[in-house]
Amino acid sequence: MKWRVLIGCLLFLSGVSSLAGQKPFFRDYSVKDPDFPGIFETIYQGADRQLYFGAGQGLFSFDGFDFEKMDSVTAGVTTIFETRQKQLWVGLANGQLYYRETGKFQAFDLPIPDSIQYAISGMTEDQNGALWIATYGAGLIRIVEDSTAVYGKTEGLFSLDIYDICLDASGRIWLATDGGVDICQLQGKNLDVQLIQKSDGLPDDIVRTLKPDSLGNIWVGTYEGGFCKYDIQLNSFWTPIDQWDHGVIQSLCIIEGNELWIGTDGAGLWRYLINENRLVQINGPDELSRSKIYDLLKDAEGNVWVLSSQNGILSANRQFEYQDVELENSQTILVDRNDCLWLGCQDGLYKLNKSSNKFESVFPKTPMNVVSLYEDTYGVIWIGTFGDGLILFDPVSKDRKLITEGDGLANGSILSIDGTSEKTWLATLGGVSEIDNGRNLFGQEKLTIFNFDHDSGLGTNFIYQVFVDSKKRVWFATDGQGLCLLENGAIICYNQAIIGKDTLPIRNVYSITEDKEGGIWFSTPNEGIFHLGNNGFDLLNRKAGLRDLAITGLTADRNGNILIMHASGIDLLNPIDHHIIYYGEEIGILNFDPNLNAFAQNKAGDIWFANSKTLVRYTPMQEELVIHPKSKITCVSVSLELVDFEKTNVFSYTQNQFIISYSGLWYTDPRAVRFRYKMLGFDEDWIYTKDHEVTYSSLPPGSYSFMVMSTENEVFDNEPVVEYQFTILPPFWLRWWFILISILVSGILAYLWIRERDKRKQRINQLQKDRIQSQLNALKSQINPHFLFNSFNTLIAIIEDDQLAAVKYVETLADFYRSLLQYREQEVITLKEELKLVEDYLFLLKMRYGENLQMDFEIDYPKVFLAPLTLQMLVENAVKHNVISSQRPLKIRIFGEGKFIVVQNNLQPKFRQEKSTGFGLNTLKTQYLKLSGKPLLIETDANMFTVKVPILNESGNAPLNTEL
Repeated sequence: MKWRVLIGCLLFLSGVSSLAGQKPFFRDYSVKDPDFPGIFETIYQGADRQLYFGAGQGLFSFDGFDFEKMDSVTAGVTTIFETRQKQLWVGLANGQLYYRETGKFQAFDLPIPDSIQYAISGMTEDQNGALWIATYGAGLIRIVEDSTAVYGKTEGLFSLDIYDICLDASGRIWLATDGGVDICQLQGKNLDVQLIQKSDGLPDDIVRTLKPDSLGNIWVGTYEGGFCKYDIQLNSFWTPIDQWDHGVIQSLCIIEGNELWIGTDGAGLWRYLINENRLVQINGPDELSRSKIYDLLKDAEGNVWVLSSQNGILSANRQFEYQDVELENSQTILVDRNDCLWLGCQDGLYKLNKSSNKFESVFPKTPMNVVSLYEDTYGVIWIGTFGDGLILFDPVSKDRKLITEGDGLANGSILSIDGTSEKTWLATLGGVSEIDNGRNLFGQEKLTIFNFDHDSGLGTNFIYQVFVDSKKRVWFATDGQGLCLLENGAIICYNQAIIGKDTLPIRNVYSITEDKEGGIWFSTPNEGIFHLGNNGFDLLNRKAGLRDLAITGLTADRNGNILIMHASGIDLLNPIDHHIIYYGEEIGILNFDPNLNAFAQNKAGDIWFANSKTLVRYTPMQEELVIHPKSKITCVSVSLELVDFEKTNVFSYTQNQFIISYSGLWYTDPRAVRFRYKMLGFDEDWIYTKDHEVTYSSLPPGSYSFMVMSTENEVFDNEPVVEYQFTILPPFWLRWWFILISILVSGILAYLWIRERDKRKQRINQLQKDRIQSQLNALKSQINPHFLFNSFNTLIAIIEDDQLAAVKYVETLADFYRSLLQYREQEVITLKEELKLVEDYLFLLKMRYGENLQMDFEIDYPKVFLAPLTLQMLVENAVKHNVISSQRPLKIRIFGEGKFIVVQNNLQPKFRQEKSTGFGLNTLKTQYLKLSGKPLLIETDANMFTVKVPILNESGNAPLNTEL
């Protein structure tokens, strides 16, 4: 559940010291809701800068706008602590202990009997990562991972009632108890305990709170004796205030190097000024002065938080304080060496009376319009007036001396004064006057004055400010001639700045200051702020974060930051990264209308700004404060369900509606925070907004990175980015593994199909081959009886007439049939073997046809191959289908042509053709196409019938290079 605060502003007057008129500006974080659960009694800031508040009803987080209850912790919270591993622990008044794990709080069981009534009163972590738990009633507990040890009186403690706990620089555990301070150190498994009591330097034996500072000292708050400091160097206790009568000290808060804030039980809020050894009560409404201060905290931005019984939650930015004045039109200010305030007004010069806390006129009978003040090395106050010249005043002797134009001043209107121990320079409306300085200014009848004006190199007589830098160079802010430098007696004017490819004119300069690196910063009325360093000029304008170009003053604090004055407030510029922090109404700078260069710095480094009816005091902190809002992603909802975004970043394709909440923690001014965000993978550019939530509907599958950053000054260039990376998975049918499996399965199926197809083709081809072979064998078988019948007729015809020829005929016929039987089972035979077969066949045919059948062999015998009986079948085909007679002899020619063997005969078809199926030629065509991939070529014209047979190699394929 959330409760929104209504932020109110309270100016609480302080009380008791010489600077009692200074007021912190408190903001009241009140919740105007009757259902809001009670009073907060403890406060803690985690490493992520989130503020946590403990109340009787549980634990709350606060982002500057809303208090949100942590539902897991419902009882009274007494202490909150975060380990170095960023694990948050919460101790309760009923002795329960909780720790946060994965965004949720879980109970931690302590080994303490139920019969013992105790409360968790404090926690700390030692150098080894062990968590020490202080209890009121059950002693001390040590937790290391899953191991827990309890230390009581048996183990060496002098008291079981512990109010507070802290770790010192030596790693020892300090316990604030009813009987003094127990200083504990673990020696092996035993606890070595040293008791510190009143006799050892404590102002009281009952110690309520402990607070270590950055130097290793321990500040101690007691029940009746006030507070003291344990000095780590001297190894002793020191009590600043001997007589303490302000009651029980509940809490302490250290502002390093400056002061100690003290919260009491019923006597309100106090602070001890460390450097001045003074105690100041922060008064205000009666409720605060009588209030019980439960807890105090200084956050990472320099805000001090106060939890009180009467005023609830208050916070003040400790860098700024305020002093009301009854004077009108404060034009200039000075803080002298005694830390006394001087104000120059239109009606005279005033000095703060520390006793009455009122400004009193220094020269009540001498009206003067004071516009500039300066204290020289010897304590003399230089008073610059408008029109009445210069007044020198010694606050000790009360001597004063008037110097006018008649004494050599360039002009009687003196806008600015600065100097060294030897010389002082005055910026006037008539140029610059340089005056030799010394101890006996009042004894000199005439001062040594040298003037610089338009004709001396300044180029103008109107000078707004004079500034002496750390190298004793003298700078002048001029009207019309830019920035001028006086060095070694010569004047150099910077009236233009080259920045990149641009040349910018510099005309009017109002204010000058110097950073720690020796860089010079100066303001102009239109362009912004220029920086002149070793590498030339830089410019800061509105684009760089300046919120107001009408700048009335620049000055540097002791930390090197540049403070910028204007009507909107005071801005703090980091000269290294140019980051600017705005301070205005949210920290109490109200109705700010400062005069030109109306500021002064005291010897401690505090800077005072003069304003109408209010003085602003800025104290630079010794601690390094954060300068950026802390951007956080606070909540991620996916399809209207909360997810643990720290551990969950993968979602299904149906989980594509995202609501992302974020915050920018900047407690100084939460309302000033702006955001920009971008969803990488979806948004094309940054989106700027004041909203703390963004919705993305129907994000497509993919990888995304949501980035968000926050700023308090509307400039995002140097702001840290936080991001949440996540992936929306595509539907399973679009995921890589499914696609891969699908490809593999498809590949396997395709492979199986192709393999089955190839097997089927092989079977078909084998069947075709077997059929062709069967046909060929049948053809070969057909040749045998047909030819045998003709051969026997021929043999009968010649056996009676020529027995020798008949014998030769029978032998040749036997050889021919022997070859047929031998070659019919082979796939290929050599050309030589085929020609021998054809020659035998021709011999047998010539016994029948005689010279009517003629055959020419025009071919060599290279080692090439043919299918068996190829040429014999073609010769037989020619004999079968052509007329053979003495008048028309048949001429058959066999020759080589390229990669073919050609069988050619003269075409003389029979008048009565024998019935033919074409089986022989078709079989040869199929066989050669299968063996060589080349067809059998058949050509027919009016005179010739030609068959071209592809030659083969031994394996039955067409050779690559062989030609006949």
